[in-house]
Amino acid sequence: MDAHPSSHPIRPEILEIIKGKNLHFVCLTHPHADHGVDLVTVLQRHQNIGEFWHTIFEIPAFIFGIEQTVNFPSQVREYASKLNQDWGEFLFDIYAAVIERKIPRHHLRSDLSPRVIDGVEIHCLSPDESVQNQYFSAYQKKLSDPKIQVPDPNLISAVLALRLGQGVADVGKH
Repeated sequence: MDAHPSSHPIRPEILEIIKGKNLHFVCLTHPHADHGVDLVTVLQRHQNIGEFWHTIFEIPAFIFGIEQTVNFPSQVREYASKLNQDWGEFLFDIYAAVIERKIPRHHLRSDLSPRVIDGVEIHCLSPDESVQNQYFSAYQKKLSDPKIQVPDPNLISAVLALRLGQGVADVGKH
C-alpha cells in the first residue's frame, strides 16, 4: 500500500499505474515520507481524485510552513526550525497539493461509520480519536516548550478493513 518510488525497475511509475483510473480516495496511512512520497505526485497531477483521507492534524505541516516562509527571528520560527524536517517537507507538500487542487479531506478515526464505495465497505479500525488528540496536544505544548516529546507518528497510522461480499482484507501499517 506504500506510495514510494520502487527501487525495482519492473514496477512502472505510479502515474502510469493509475493512468485513466478514477481514484475514489487517496489515503495517507501515516505521516512518513518513506511510505508515501509518491502521493505528492499523485495529488498534484492525477485528474480524478475524489477525496484525500488521512489520520493526522495539519499542525506539523503548518509549523514547517511557518519555518519556510517567516523571514524574521521569532520564537515560533526557531522552534519550527528544530522540528523533524525529514517528514515536515513531505507533509507540507501533501497538504499544499490537496489545498491547491481543492480535494475534499476526510479525517479518519476508528469511531466513524463505515463508508461504502462501489460496493466495498470500508471500516477505519485505527487510530482512536484519543490517540490523535494526544498527538495534537503534544504539538500545541511544543510551541511553548521545545523539549516536549511528540508521540511516535506510527501510533496514528490508519488501519482500514475492506469488505466485499464475504471477503475482508485489512490494510495499513501494522
